[in-house]
Amino acid sequence: MLTVKEINEVSFGKAGFSGYKPEDVDNFIDEVVESFTQLLAERDDALQQEAQLDQQVKELTNQVAQLKAKNAELQKKLGILAQKIESYREEEDGIKEAILSAQKIGKDAIQEAKDKAAVMLADAEENAKALLANARDDAAKAAREYAIQVEQKRNELEEMKRQVSAFRVSLLEMYKKHLESINHIPSFRFKDTQPAVSRPEPQPAPQPEPEPEPQPVYREEPRPVSAPVSVPEPKPEPEPVPQPVVEQPKMEPAPQETPELPQEEPTLQDKVDYSREQLRQEPHSYHPDDNDLSQVGIDLEAYSDIPESLQREKASHFSNLEFGDDVDLGRKKRRK
Repeated sequence: MLTVKEINEVSFGKAGFSGYKPEDVDNFIDEVVESFTQLLAERDDALQQEAQLDQQVKELTNQVAQLKAKNAELQKKLGILAQKIESYREEEDGIKEAILSAQKIGKDAIQEAKDKAAVMLADAEENAKALLANARDDAAKAAREYAIQVEQKRNELEEMKRQVSAFRVSLLEMYKKHLESINHIPSFRFKDTQPAVSRPEPQPAPQPEPEPEPQPVYREEPRPVSAPVSVPEPKPEPEPVPQPVVEQPKMEPAPQETPELPQEEPTLQDKVDYSREQLRQEPHSYHPDDNDLSQVGIDLEAYSDIPESLQREKASHFSNLEFGDDVDLGRKKRRK
């Protein structure tokens, strides 16, 4: 291949008149040189571009290799992800089945709990009704028993009232006889400057009585005890004369008149005896009613103003109540 230098140094021989013109040949050679120069420049540019392209191809080759490596890695990861997705899908199916099974089990458990609750509620209602019926029967039975007991205690109280009234009448009769016997005992008066101290009579009641003031005793004819007798002996100043004290022989009380009673607390018998003693000291014109036991702590007229209907109601509702010192106040066990 010719170079530009060779083309520029080409020379032609001169021919005759039929040769080429030198100007045309030179122009042509110049054009050829210029063309070759352009071709060489284009070749150099092409080579430079080729070198650049080779560099780019190398770089692209490296990038392709890297991309291939990355692609392989990504393909590997993609395979792993695909496996995981498949396992997740399988797990999802299992989870769905587990959720459906749990929902079914929950529904079954709820329904079973509702059924058990309904059965337990029905049993509780039946037990409550049975307990209520038993309680009503027990209450009715206890009310009947208490009514019978109260009626018995009321009869006992009435009997005790009758016995107290009879004892009071007999005791009053006995005291009347004793008073009549005492009135027939002669009394004596002695003229003495020293006042005689009267001896207190034995009293059945434990309550002490005040001693009377000492008065001079004058002898007189035996006669029943009566009102005070005026003394003819003059006195400097008239003083109120109380009832004369007559010295009487000491009498042993009968066992039935002065029973030995405990001193800790006055009993009903003590109150009755004390009331009889107080009645004995009252004037003879004072005669209380035989049914009056208020002095011994028994008021028979306490409920006289209560209507008969309320008394019957009280007797029917509270006739089974027990009372007395021997009554056991402990809680009774109810029958189950």
